[in-house]
Amino acid sequence: MAGNEVLEHRWGFLSSWCALLKKRISYTWPGREEEMWDLQKRQLSVSLPTHFDASDSEESEEDLFFFDEEDDDNFRRKFQNLREALALLSAVAHVDQSAWKYLLTTYCGLKFDNEDDEIPAQFQIYLNLEGRESLKWADTFDFDLVKICGTHQRKHPSRNYLNALKRIAFWDGIINGGGRMDLPGKDIYIPVRPYFGGLYIKSVDGPMEVMMDIWRAEEKIRIKWAKYNQKQPDQRIAPGQIRCTFVLEPVIADFNDNMLLPEMAETTEWLITNNQWFSQFSLWLQFDHERSADAYGKAKVFGRLMKAVFDSTLRSKEFEAMCSALVVNRTTKKLSMRLEMDAEDQTNSNQWWKWLAYGLFSKRARVCSSLETLSLMSICSLSEEDMSAFAAVLSSDHPEEELCGCPRGKMVEREATLKRDAPIRWQFNDRGQYRSGSELLRFATPVNFVRTFSDDGKSNWRKPKPTVAD
Repeated sequence: MAGNEVLEHRWGFLSSWCALLKKRISYTWPGREEEMWDLQKRQLSVSLPTHFDASDSEESEEDLFFFDEEDDDNFRRKFQNLREALALLSAVAHVDQSAWKYLLTTYCGLKFDNEDDEIPAQFQIYLNLEGRESLKWADTFDFDLVKICGTHQRKHPSRNYLNALKRIAFWDGIINGGGRMDLPGKDIYIPVRPYFGGLYIKSVDGPMEVMMDIWRAEEKIRIKWAKYNQKQPDQRIAPGQIRCTFVLEPVIADFNDNMLLPEMAETTEWLITNNQWFSQFSLWLQFDHERSADAYGKAKVFGRLMKAVFDSTLRSKEFEAMCSALVVNRTTKKLSMRLEMDAEDQTNSNQWWKWLAYGLFSKRARVCSSLETLSLMSICSLSEEDMSAFAAVLSSDHPEEELCGCPRGKMVEREATLKRDAPIRWQFNDRGQYRSGSELLRFATPVNFVRTFSDDGKSNWRKPKPTVAD
């Protein structure tokens, strides 16, 4: 009890600030199994308001964040109060761990299963991207992100916030400096990671337009800070002071259980071309045993999406295409895959394990891929036959030929670039023969990282099976 009395004496002045976060902060595990490798502990998640999410709020009427053109200043003020409350709580975390936990439990309403639990000194901040079902909410999300992570936080802090920071810095000197008030200044960065929920977002702008909003916000924030840094080259923190800055991190993009629509691939392709980064990109796909009428169209969309994400070139067989992209992946360092294969479908299971060996562990993958961390989950089928197929590709000096069951070529395997508009044969019968009269496939731009193998040195056309692994 005495300990809590001391904490209350020192930090009770932050109670009104913490109360603002009471219904918006939680202590949770990662929501999905595939996130565990990246977030191995429970995390403090904070949901901040946006202009358009007040209508669904369960808060009391006086706490609602109504966005009304006549009351926009009121929203901005309350929004800033929340941001500054979170900054103050983060500052305490860097000064006194016991005080931080005391504030979380006493004033923010959090409960911990074990009082000795180590609470990570970091926040995961989420902004509601849904709910813009009225035109008056259009074009507001990028403002909300800029308001959090832009230069406003540095240029226009409230007087109450600055006074609270001074009191935190004072106790920092008492607790950590033995009464000294000249400790090195603390520069605290608070990450903000937006969450994009894919095509299920209901918004007047359209779901992919929300993704564009995030990109626009990043650009605005980058420009604002560049101008600010140019005008303020010396931003050193004076001894005995604390400064908190919210920093925008790459977006979490969740396309799970979404239909493959052209706009998804087009927008993702455009964003990555324009230097949009993702901290996590999640995509679930279901492969139907029977082809639908629009199978070819979906395959093209999938190919464009995989090419954008992994910076590679794909063909129409979805799983094989993905592994072909992975083997020359240049952009992804961490990858998790949920392998819910049909245990009774042994033929496809063998084939998939062969392709996994090629895409992730083969000789070519070890040379070309940038992948560093891998998590394979929900493995439903892994027989002796599967492992034999896997090992055969893994140990082969010519994995492409082993993978496709092709004979050794007379020509050495090579990396090539497919020229623009080069004709490609892609439709073959069960004997591997080209179907007479079938359409030729052409690409409007050159295709890099094409692997040639099993080349007899004679034909001007490549064998059908090798093209799958390009």
